[in-house]
Amino acid sequence: MKKSFKSFLLFSIIALIGGTIFSGCKKTIATTAKITVRDKNNVLVVDAKVKLYGAPSTVKPGYSTSISNFEAKTDSKGVASFNLDAISKSGQAGVAVLNIYSSAPRILLSADSIRGYGVIKIEAEKENTEKVFIE
Repeated sequence: MKKSFKSFLLFSIIALIGGTIFSGCKKTIATTAKITVRDKNNVLVVDAKVKLYGAPSTVKPGYSTSISNFEAKTDSKGVASFNLDAISKSGQAGVAVLNIYSSAPRILLSADSIRGYGVIKIEAEKENTEKVFIE
């Protein structure tokens, strides 16, 4: 009986240490943005260009405000997807507020285009979504 109690105690200690180690390993979730583009008739727009960019702001000297521009085209569902892990850190409360610019040709083979604008608040380790209407 003493031997089985010692085995049980040893197993419990190992399980407790292992559980503590593995529960401390946090799996990070990607920080993404998905922009849905629709026209003035609320129809999804395929192959629209979507650009996310940061607006310059006044900050203290020595701090950087530059955020890379991100560009993508909408897919068959009218959604442009962006992975923003490059500008976010795990546990960060807020990442950025980015401007959205979207454009699509008014008519195929035309230089004229329709445009839309918006703003999206990016939060770390979330799928951030926004809609833009172009006209």
